[in-house]
Amino acid sequence: MQTKFNFYSDPSHGWVEVPLQLLKDLDIASEISSCYYINNSVAFLEEDADAGIFVNAITKELGKKISFNEFHSDKLSKIRNYMAYNYTKQIQRR
Repeated sequence: MQTKFNFYSDPSHGWVEVPLQLLKDLDIASEISSCYYINNSVAFLEEDADAGIFVNAITKELGKKISFNEFHSDKLSKIRNYMAYNYTKQIQRR
């Protein structure tokens, strides 16, 4: 299972990039709020809430810590233009 994830941030928010399938595999897909973003088969979990749910779940599953590749921008991130995450639409149909 993947142990290194990408973290993107702009001047006011940050997101962890996580495959949608991994959220389903960890059985946390329904716990992720509906106000964050997806692009194709990847979710971008906001750092203040949803990312914590993910980090706790995967750390428990793996029994070890994960790490991050960090990407920072001084401009607003293109992630903000992605489709809003919706458990019912994105996860249940896959």
